[in-house]
Amino acid sequence: MSETVSFVERASSLVLSWERRGWILYDSDIQSVSFLYSHTFGGVGTELRLWLSEHGIETLDATVNFMDGALLASLKLPGVELGCEAHRRVEVIGLAVPNYFPACLSEYEGRARYYPRGDMSECVLFGPCGRSYAGATVREDEQ
Repeated sequence: MSETVSFVERASSLVLSWERRGWILYDSDIQSVSFLYSHTFGGVGTELRLWLSEHGIETLDATVNFMDGALLASLKLPGVELGCEAHRRVEVIGLAVPNYFPACLSEYEGRARYYPRGDMSECVLFGPCGRSYAGATVREDEQ
């Protein structure tokens, strides 16, 4: 029971701090909270976000889990589910939340704001493009 109370207490301040940064709480349960970053691609509304998702283009989102007394985050960076390596969505896992703020989160938020949505659209519509867009994505070998 004390573990649950501890998570609830920690989650409420966590939600407030993420919301101040432009994240939207979209799901929660007894051990985790999930967020969408509202400023991905320069800021997209709910309808556009859903349309992009239906077409294989995903925005930045995060899930924070309470495990063994610690808050651990996993981020899914903007990208395409099917496409070339340069535009493929990457997941960053196991980030300790207290150690993670604000520098790392700011870096991923900045990349998400300016991620080239048009380039990803072309990759989805016309197939894997095979081109690399320097600085636009985090390659798996850079994590």
